[in-house]
Amino acid sequence: MKALPLPTEDDVFDEDYDEEKRSPPVLNPMRPMSIETGRRMETRRFAFPTRRRCGFWTKVCACLLVFAIGAAATGLALPMTLIKKVSTYFHPEESTLPAYESYSALSAFDVVGGDVVGGDDDDDLQPILGAVTKRGIVLEATWEKGRLENPNVIHEAAEKNLYRLFYGACSDDACERRALAYAESADGLKWTKPELNLTKNNVVAWARGVGVTYAADQKRYWALGELCVERLDDSIKDYDADAVREAKSDACPSSKVRRNAVALNVPFDDEEATYYYSQAETIDWDALVPNFKWETHNNLVYDPARQLWIATTRIEDAKHGRQIAVATSKRLKQFWEELPRVLSSSSHPEEEPLVPVTVLRGKNKKRQYDAMVTFPWHDVLLGIVMESRPVTTDSKGENQVGDDTVRTKLAWTTKPRPTEKDEESKWRLLDGELIPLGKEEGDFDSHTIHAATPALALESSTDTKTGTAAGAETSRLYYVGGRKGEQDDGAQSAVGLATIDPQRYVGVATPTTERDIRSTWVRCSGKSLKLTFDTTEDGSCLSLLKVESRQDRVAGEWTFCDSEGKQHTDLVVPNLDLRKFVDQDVRLSFRMQPGTTFFSFGFFL
Repeated sequence: MKALPLPTEDDVFDEDYDEEKRSPPVLNPMRPMSIETGRRMETRRFAFPTRRRCGFWTKVCACLLVFAIGAAATGLALPMTLIKKVSTYFHPEESTLPAYESYSALSAFDVVGGDVVGGDDDDDLQPILGAVTKRGIVLEATWEKGRLENPNVIHEAAEKNLYRLFYGACSDDACERRALAYAESADGLKWTKPELNLTKNNVVAWARGVGVTYAADQKRYWALGELCVERLDDSIKDYDADAVREAKSDACPSSKVRRNAVALNVPFDDEEATYYYSQAETIDWDALVPNFKWETHNNLVYDPARQLWIATTRIEDAKHGRQIAVATSKRLKQFWEELPRVLSSSSHPEEEPLVPVTVLRGKNKKRQYDAMVTFPWHDVLLGIVMESRPVTTDSKGENQVGDDTVRTKLAWTTKPRPTEKDEESKWRLLDGELIPLGKEEGDFDSHTIHAATPALALESSTDTKTGTAAGAETSRLYYVGGRKGEQDDGAQSAVGLATIDPQRYVGVATPTTERDIRSTWVRCSGKSLKLTFDTTEDGSCLSLLKVESRQDRVAGEWTFCDSEGKQHTDLVVPNLDLRKFVDQDVRLSFRMQPGTTFFSFGFFL
């Protein structure tokens, strides 16, 4: 059979074109036979579609093709931009931003118009520290001399509901010989110092500058600092109670001192071995970092959202004095396994995340930073900074400045170890004291405060001071407080407790005028939106103006007004469905009135 000619383009757009002129089917010998007809299946030659077969979307695609060809030929960007917008509207790209369950208002909001949080203008958003309530002394010195220091509290709520306290202690008045001591509590309020095997007191080891953290998945305690790693057994006679109290010079062989890193297991329930060291490694920061000092509250924390181990330590120089330094690692053992490679091969070790770099320092020695304990909060990292104000003279050398106190400040960042180029993500120190010094001269914490990493707990009873109900979650801020002259008498320092709402470490507020604020781009991770904010008794409102995506999709509006002055935690915005925004970049716009303190927002499924 002779095949008829294919239709030409003129035929396609000719109203009189007869569709019956199309070429007949061509049998393909490679096609399978039809079961029903016993004949081979057909394949048709290509034919231009007829005009009446050209649907709406075909026309749209043809138009976009014309625009694309025109853009390529003329160099015009407008057609390509239009094509991209249309394409991403129907097929939006998945967000490349990190996903967090919630975002702090501190990091998320810029005032519309470009003013950043904490600017100099009185009408800018201002950071507001959360309210801290002091609970008083929970542990006092007994045998300890000199001073207590470097508290570390671990709450094993999931396993035993037991609080463990590791703290620094001095065995002599001059505090030349320091030890890592241990206490425990069932409720975190009444503490005991157990008599450990061999030492016959609560001393774990000779140590100083040690921070202890607990890795729940490994059931292991990790210590960062200087610690004697000699195994405690019957052959070691230098670790009895008298050795601790009398500070024998041979208390720890110099070959057993590990500076900067020790991993230890502490199976206190094991009657055979009170504690032992399962791994002891040296992190050789001394060889890489000029003026590195381990004489601080070194500490480790794991950030599950960033999947990072964060080590906080200290660097000191002649101009700025003591300053905070941070190093990071994906795996903890990289700190000691990879550093030899850095030491031998890198000409710029400060560029390696494993090496500490300064993240906070004062302009001069009038404000020095002794230590910082770091922990994740929403999408940011918070640091409780111990700020030292030593007594010095002014620039003319005439008047004394400083009061020789140590105060707690709060710092935050979105990047734990920013470089000099990361100006927007650098650590920022907030005004005000997180845990204020005692007001009276005789208060145990009137002169110095050194804080531990916060421990979450559930209130066992209603707190009449703060109105916190029984069963509510609270953050416990354990700290070592000291009176003036604490260096001369250990009894003048003790472990105290303060509490704060874990959702309210810091928020933002507009002091004088109503403001429209818009968040940075964040990743939407759920179909519903929840907000945490406070209002005052004078009455104030918070309004959600809109939620928008990069594809110009918009959802919102909602307004909440409160004239009673209440705390609103994870308040769900009603009648707001964000399903079409899930895994997309979004930004949120709000209207804040004076009297409203905004802490965070988050998404949930």
